[in-house]
Amino acid sequence: MQKIEGAIKSVTGVDKESVKVLFNASKAKVNFDASVTNVNEIVKAVQAIGYDVLKVSEK
Repeated sequence: MQKIEGAIKSVTGVDKESVKVLFNASKAKVNFDASVTNVNEIVKAVQAIGYDVLKVSEK
């Protein structure tokens, strides 16, 4: 869980205080500045540490 949090927090534009990984639910919630980064960059960061991202939804 901390590995995933760290990967997400390393993405420029992510609000580091907002990152919540719900490992048992296989979910992560994060706020980010859309003018700096996007969902695809966050997905790439998670995949880079060996995890699959099966579904993405934005609100």
